[in-house]
Amino acid sequence: MNIFYFSRLLKLCLLMLVFRASILSIKGQNNNLEAAMTNSLRVSELLETEDYSKAENLLIETLKLSLPDTLIATLQNQYSMVLGYKGEFESAINHNHKALKLYNKHFGEKNKHTIDALYNLGELHGGAGNPDSLFYYLEKSLELYYENTPSAFADIGLVHNNLAANYRSMEFHRKAIFHFKKAVENWEQVAEQNPDYLIVGYENLGAYLDTDESLSYLQKALDLKIKQGLNPFRSYIEIASKHSSFENYNEALRFYHIGIKLLKPLADAQKETGFEYQYDLATTYSLIAQTHEAMMHYDSAQHYYQVAYDVPTMINHPTWQTRYLTAQANLLRYKGQYKKAVAELLKILPRTANPNDYMFGYVTYSLSKTYDAQDDYENALLYSLFSLRYDAHGNKSLAPDTIIRVFNRNEQSLQSNSATLLSNHAFYLKQLAKQKPKKEEQILQVALQNIEQAVAHFEEVGETEYASLFYKRGFDRAMSIQQSILLDLFEITGQKKFSVSAFRVSEQAKINKTLLYFNDQEVRTLAELPEDIYERDRDFKKRIAEVERSIFKESQKEQADSTALRNAYNELFQLRKDNQIFEAQLQENFPKYYGLKRNVTPVGLTEIQQQLDEKTAALVYSLHDDRFFIYTITQQDIVAQQFENAAAVRVQIAQYRELLLNPGASPMEYSNAAYALHQSLVAPVFKYVQNYKNLLIIPDKEISTIPFETLVTQQKAENSFSGLSYLLHKFRIHYAYSATLWSKQLNETERKAHQFWVGFAPEYHQTKTVNYTTSKEWVSILPGAQEEVEELSVFMNGDMFTGENATKSALLKAGENYKVMHLAMHSTINNDQPMYSSFLFTPDVENDDEQLSVSELYHQNFNTELVVLSACNTGYGRLLPGEGVLSLSQAFTAAGCPATLMSLWMVPDKETKTLMNNFYEGIKAEKSKTEALHLAKTEYLKQANNDRMTHPFYWAGFVLSGNEKAITQPSRFNLWLIVLVALTLVSGTALWRKKVWNKG
Repeated sequence: MNIFYFSRLLKLCLLMLVFRASILSIKGQNNNLEAAMTNSLRVSELLETEDYSKAENLLIETLKLSLPDTLIATLQNQYSMVLGYKGEFESAINHNHKALKLYNKHFGEKNKHTIDALYNLGELHGGAGNPDSLFYYLEKSLELYYENTPSAFADIGLVHNNLAANYRSMEFHRKAIFHFKKAVENWEQVAEQNPDYLIVGYENLGAYLDTDESLSYLQKALDLKIKQGLNPFRSYIEIASKHSSFENYNEALRFYHIGIKLLKPLADAQKETGFEYQYDLATTYSLIAQTHEAMMHYDSAQHYYQVAYDVPTMINHPTWQTRYLTAQANLLRYKGQYKKAVAELLKILPRTANPNDYMFGYVTYSLSKTYDAQDDYENALLYSLFSLRYDAHGNKSLAPDTIIRVFNRNEQSLQSNSATLLSNHAFYLKQLAKQKPKKEEQILQVALQNIEQAVAHFEEVGETEYASLFYKRGFDRAMSIQQSILLDLFEITGQKKFSVSAFRVSEQAKINKTLLYFNDQEVRTLAELPEDIYERDRDFKKRIAEVERSIFKESQKEQADSTALRNAYNELFQLRKDNQIFEAQLQENFPKYYGLKRNVTPVGLTEIQQQLDEKTAALVYSLHDDRFFIYTITQQDIVAQQFENAAAVRVQIAQYRELLLNPGASPMEYSNAAYALHQSLVAPVFKYVQNYKNLLIIPDKEISTIPFETLVTQQKAENSFSGLSYLLHKFRIHYAYSATLWSKQLNETERKAHQFWVGFAPEYHQTKTVNYTTSKEWVSILPGAQEEVEELSVFMNGDMFTGENATKSALLKAGENYKVMHLAMHSTINNDQPMYSSFLFTPDVENDDEQLSVSELYHQNFNTELVVLSACNTGYGRLLPGEGVLSLSQAFTAAGCPATLMSLWMVPDKETKTLMNNFYEGIKAEKSKTEALHLAKTEYLKQANNDRMTHPFYWAGFVLSGNEKAITQPSRFNLWLIVLVALTLVSGTALWRKKVWNKG
């Protein structure tokens, strides 16, 4: 019995107790009341046996009787639950509303009967596929429970548990964990009276968490079962499954076998009469098989799949037998026995007599993968087509790896899985085209149509809030296949339009939230949106971000305030609901703005070429799991290339970055790695760019983590770092997150900032009590930061905020007024929650809020032209599927800053100071930002005291992203001219007044 059914049944029991009490309290009890009570009890029994039709008929007859309103309300609520079990959710919701109306009339909204009905209404909306209503009614019932019956620990735990399960299904992980933990916390209060609740809570939390903590919860559930004298076989199996997910395979097998030992007697007793334990036995054997499969013990895996198949009652469940047979056939594929695997799968196929059965899709998919492994793309294509058939419910077959495990389908998962299968189909067509030279173009055109459909499906899913990691990876793969097909078409036709289209696809894949936020102002202007509407739109986003951040901060505390968290979650829910209403109004009243802000059109090739000058070439990278692409763009041409060694390049990047961050590495070791990466990423296009002076690098994913100027162009025996032929000596290099974003950054209108330079340098010594929520290592003293800012403020004739004056509020205000902002401070990188990576400030007196997070920056609108981030790791962050590297510097881009100077690793204080001084000399001389940084690095190399200090670790950590153009300083002549004009006007006005006075 699952937890949802269990919880509803418990609710029903509570309702029956209320029903009894109501009857006893009514004077003049008559036959109708007796009949109603008897029938309702009978309904309860029918629900336990899942005989819903009889239960419904009995309730229909009972509701025809003349009864008091309170009893009618109880019966209507019971009827709504019966309809819910039957899947007739809309009708169930109507009956629940009738019950609620009567409860409110006679008891009020704070009465327990009303709250119970409200909770049931939330569950019914969940069944009907209305997630917003589900969360609204569950959160509302939870709020009322806490306000009016705070000691109803069992009920409160059930609501928390249900909320957790639903948040889990929508991949809101932090919320799910919070509610699972709150369920456990409440159920621990009633553990003595009803330990079953707590067992369920421990198991749910243990199964959901992906840390070592999960095993401790599962162990607690196991201990409780043993204490209660219950058979704990399921706990052993859950613990085994968790060990398997952590790749502790030997421990997993140990616990599985203990579970089997406890389960087998129960299953043996059911050989003739039951299915539940027999099913558990077969499933556990298959899990043991999967564990051996993961360990590449294919013979042992095959043995346990066969044992699962042979469980006696499986003969009555051919679908599961087909699953185990197909798994065995797939093992033959893993062992390289392709012909034997095909023969077995073809034997299995007739067992799926109904081509609409989801197992038909699983078997045909397995056949397509087996033919794929043999490079037989014609047959792979054929069975890929079969796997796109519909299942028995009219739903498209699920994706391969989840088809046999996922049964709770929703529209988004179906779209995503259909897209995955269409992607496979396009890939097989692409591979088949190579084997059919005479029909290659024709086949590729069909492949292109398929992959375009797949991408369209993925994009539809991506517009929802519930797009999963599975979707993002599938979308990335589809983009790779689409680019590859287009470049294959270019190769055989020579038509440049295919290269141009491939480049556009690569840009489409890089459209992320940073670009959407940066695009905000431009969209507002184009759509002619009224100021008040625009501000209201921004205000919603800022308020939502603020509440989300408060939830994050509170949940990080060792002793989180559960009431504060619950209130924050309720506020967040209401804000999102209000925002949805506002978004709908935007769509209706301002469709142009609504459409533009949600859909950024990738930049066209012609526009990029017009923005490149004659001395600059752009290298655009598109990195995917299976291959990567390089687009070389100049004013005159585009050259597109694809490479199939993406995995090897990722390894090269990881190895190179280790040497880059190790100043103790030998010059030869470093040179070899730097040259190897140069050969993979630059050498293939070098002939197209060798005559250019500037390179615009638009990297992708892991490529974003390396500075290209440190790559070595020649391999030679060299015992010094200063003698290496760095790419720095050949080109002036700058970067951009995407070509589309770079184009928009160059097109930025003139900024409103009237002051030139401002620096920030907090101090981190503990002069007063500060509640830093980051680890202590991050609040160490930065001895060079204040000195750096003080010297630069004098050199740049600017302003500065140091020590206690360097606050978050001061920076947010400065972002509106200064062309250049320089931040010399600590940053924290939160790889688990990248949106809460942050800068640390000295807390101001009135607001003890010492962090400026990525999420907050995303909702600012700065006038700054250049942000210089001399904090550690400001350009390095977590690589997110569909988002790229989400870093602190990217957040300033989202806030509207067209250029950032950022660090890719922890640059030492002394070298930072030297580089910054050199860089600002160029900025002050109004050189381009790219030239200023290039000169700063080359000057550093010339001035280095010894060879060791010329290791790239010391000079290459800072890179420029975005608009590379020079920044114009306010001219002293212009300032004096303004003053002179002002004085002239003042004196002229005074003279005029004097003349008028004299005339008077």
